[in-house]
Amino acid sequence: LEQWGRRYGVSPYFMVATAATESSIGHAACSNNRKNVWGLASCVNSWPVPYFETWDEAIAFYARFLSSRWQGHSTPYSFRGYAACDECWGRKVSEWMGRLFGVTPSTRYP
Repeated sequence: LEQWGRRYGVSPYFMVATAATESSIGHAACSNNRKNVWGLASCVNSWPVPYFETWDEAIAFYARFLSSRWQGHSTPYSFRGYAACDECWGRKVSEWMGRLFGVTPSTRYP
């Protein structure tokens, strides 16, 4: 998380908090892609999400995806279109960032 977050300018705290929001940190991950803990493509083939063989591969893809899809993001609330309810999702991710790491909901890194 640290390596890929630093490389793509995405907070590792944000990536974990998103996994907490989308899959209870992997407990409810996509059954067809267990390392897709972020619920990308809603666990169906609505757009091409590769099958992740390793956690490193999954994290690298996710950090790259965030940095290319949502350039200029600064908080979970700025990720419009990530989830069906932008405000609900932003609030949940922000809460997880605070609960798990005691950090403010900044998504930029470092």
